[in-house]
Amino acid sequence: ELRAQAGRHDFRGFEMSRSVFLSACLIVRDAEEDLAWCLSSLSGEVDEIIVVDTGSRDATKSIARKYTKHVFSFAWQDDFSAARNFALSKVHGLWVFFPDSDEFLAGETGALRRAVKGAEGLGEKALSILRREVDEQGHPAGMPENPAVRILRRGGGMAYHDPVHEYLAYPDGSAPAAPLVPADELYLLHRGYAPSRKAAKAQRNLAILERLEREGKKKLYLHFYLAGLYFDLGRYEDACRE
Repeated sequence: ELRAQAGRHDFRGFEMSRSVFLSACLIVRDAEEDLAWCLSSLSGEVDEIIVVDTGSRDATKSIARKYTKHVFSFAWQDDFSAARNFALSKVHGLWVFFPDSDEFLAGETGALRRAVKGAEGLGEKALSILRREVDEQGHPAGMPENPAVRILRRGGGMAYHDPVHEYLAYPDGSAPAAPLVPADELYLLHRGYAPSRKAAKAQRNLAILERLEREGKKKLYLHFYLAGLYFDLGRYEDACRE
């Protein structure tokens, strides 16, 4: 199976990295406030860490290099899926954990690897992890917990789709089943929606969604997310229109 996967990658990489079963893979930009927090939670939990920078102007790259030698650059294209798929092309592991730079892996030591090995034995192709929203101090941010698909098995053509609110799917458009890892064993702390950051994140995503709307793409999808972003930014008339 590894030989079949080698079509898009140098087969020597697989030969040299047989010990790489589980990789962590991140796309980052201007993440100096969070990156060390995120990467420190991965220490000892994965076999390799891949960091793809999409144009940072702060200390993000230098922080990343303290944790891994696998730091790559990718020109930002206003498309999260393009960046994530590029990052996946640099991975050596059979399984990939794909956190955001403002997420912290929490729970039992070794739970990530145990969950992945269990999924491999059952023939699963992806797993979800419960995400808990916190502020910069780690206190609950008053938002509901949500499962996020963060673990995938490479192969089968699975890739990310859509420029924002990206999702995993096979070439035929079907999404993989992604059972939830028990939250008492493993979960994520996410501080990207802390009150002090929520508006900036909304503005970033809004710019992409408004461009897609101008291009006439995925109208129902866009109306749903645009309404939420306009509401978060206090643009209530725009939210009602969407």
